Order: sequence, then C-alpha cells, then structure tokens
Amino acid sequence: MIMKYEEYETNPIVQCPVCGWQGHIDDMNKRYPDETVFECWCPGCKNYSVDIGYPYPEYYRKKALAGDPEAIARVGHWDAVKKSWLRDPAQLPDISPSSALTLVVQQDGDGNVSVRSGGLVIWNERWFSGDPERYDKLREMLINRYGPGTNVSREFTSDDARSYFDGWK
Repeated sequence: MIMKYEEYETNPIVQCPVCGWQGHIDDMNKRYPDETVFECWCPGCKNYSVDIGYPYPEYYRKKALAGDPEAIARVGHWDAVKKSWLRDPAQLPDISPSSALTLVVQQDGDGNVSVRSGGLVIWNERWFSGDPERYDKLREMLINRYGPGTNVSREFTSDDARSYFDGWK
C-alpha cells in the first residue's frame, strides 16, 4: 500500500490484511531508505507493508524556511547525511593492495559506516536506514578505485546495527 504523507498525518490507523493486526502506523516496524519515503511493516506478521512518501524536499524545506524547528532539524539531518557520501572513487586514498585486497564496510546502529582495509579506516560516511542501493553504489566505487579483484564484505557492529540496516528498527 502506498500512502501520501498528508494521509499519514490525518488518518494513521491501518489494518493488516494478512494477520488482522490493527494500529497506528507509528507502532509498525519502520525503515527509512532515503529522504523520499519510509516503509512500515506489520509488527504481527511482518508481511504487510505501507510505503509513505515524504513530501520532501518542498514540504519540509518550506516549513524550515518558515522557522519550523522539526523541519529545520529534519532537512539538516538529510543534507548532512548526503554530504558525507563518497561521490567519486578518486576521493579514496591510495593504498597498497596485497595480492587480494579485502575491504570491510562496517555499519553501526546509528547509521555510521566505515570502510576499512585491515586496521586502516579509509572512508567514513552516514547512511539512511537500510539503504541497500547505497551499499551497492559504495561497493561499485570501491571496486572501481581498487580494481576488479577487490573483495568487499559487509559487517555489522552488533545485532542492533543489523536490525537497523535490515529495516527492523
């Protein structure tokens, strides 16, 4: 089901057609893959989802310009996350690859991501919750920079971090 943000604000009660759970959308499991949508799953069966489109950027930018403190914080957070992203493989440092270079993309439960080669941190950035496309883009840039033989793996600092990035926060 797709719901407009205005509907979410005025009628946030939903019923799962799979298991019958009924409640407020805020009680559902959520994932925020980017600044344009948040996804909600039924806490009973985890099968039913509601995708709610944020009216970003126009809605929150207008509210922020009008001085709304929540909108100012939200727009500031989204802008800061995107500013931290690797945009070009040339931003990555030169490192001496061994015969098989392994890079680890390590994620914590607060959206912090670091790329490591051995004990050396070569990149840090922040992600939106559960952003699978961002991982793929970062992986592609790492392989582009360090060569097709580069092994890129993904690790989580805790089960909470895995839950955050799998969308079950």
